[in-house]
Amino acid sequence: MFTQTEWGSGPTTPSNPIYTTPSQTFFSGNNINYTKSDQIRLQNENSGATGEIISNTISSNRAVVLNGLMWQGIALPEGASVNFQIAGSDCGNGATNPPACDNGTWNSSNCLGNNGVNSCYLGPGGTSDSNDVYNTLDKNIPVNVKTVYYNNKSFFRYKLFLKSGKNSEGPIIQDIFLNWSL
Repeated sequence: MFTQTEWGSGPTTPSNPIYTTPSQTFFSGNNINYTKSDQIRLQNENSGATGEIISNTISSNRAVVLNGLMWQGIALPEGASVNFQIAGSDCGNGATNPPACDNGTWNSSNCLGNNGVNSCYLGPGGTSDSNDVYNTLDKNIPVNVKTVYYNNKSFFRYKLFLKSGKNSEGPIIQDIFLNWSL
């Protein structure tokens, strides 16, 4: 399992560090407030406002099957949402040719291969479409991912989508958990 509980050091873009233990950073964000080190939230929480965070690369230290994701924080305000997509790869830079792992990148386009997904952020339908996301019902409720896309992978990234609710209140994320098995 991987757990991220601190956010205060902000984005690392354009560098792409690989973590086996939690850090205080994330790769990139849009409309994200991380001024409190123990949480992320929307910078602008106007009704219907959206934001996005992309994690740094997470290493499981061996080939595993990713099972799911869960978040902890403040309960979702009415109309607010937290959704995500996951990317898995055989290489820390998103490349698909281990052990060389040259010329890799993490993608936002569809690129399913014979061995499952390689380096693309996908939802349950197997696409990178912005409407194809894993929906979370609330904090502390694990969401299972389609393991066929993340079987026998060693590196993962997640893309988290936040949306504010009717009263201009957005979600507050304190922790993210990724769960995998051998």
